[in-house]
Amino acid sequence: MNIAIVIIVLLSAWKWADWKNWQKYHATMLLAIVGNLLYNVIYFDHYLWRIAPGFLKSYDLTELLYTFITLPLTALMFLSNYPIPFRNQVLHIFKYIFVYSLVEYIFYLNDMIYYQYWWNFWWSVVWNLMMFSVWALHHKKPLWAYFISFLTFIAVIILFPININ
Repeated sequence: MNIAIVIIVLLSAWKWADWKNWQKYHATMLLAIVGNLLYNVIYFDHYLWRIAPGFLKSYDLTELLYTFITLPLTALMFLSNYPIPFRNQVLHIFKYIFVYSLVEYIFYLNDMIYYQYWWNFWWSVVWNLMMFSVWALHHKKPLWAYFISFLTFIAVIILFPININ
């Protein structure tokens, strides 16, 4: 299933992303990569959620595919088609939250994602809301997005403490 998600994202990005202007979105694509790498480093041995590797047989390889393919290409598609009227921006963000949450829910129903340390599907929905909102903000006002990301990082650490041992 993970390979299928990566292939779907690759094909979707090929069709709907603005490849001619990918440089405009490059910084936000890197933010997506760094955010996922940071989660995997900070919560190493204390994951809040973990995707089952399935066919790949390796959690690390699965995470690398999501980190370097799925997330940055999602950011590229998300920003490539970002509308101008505010109402449409809200709908655009919620469309991506819905798709990401739906895929995760399907993963959850099929035992392909595991939650621990009080994390659950609803926290993931909140995470998706934050992630797509920050990506939208980062594209226009990166310093504000970094500030909000830092506050989010602190909040997550407080709500879901890291296992120091």
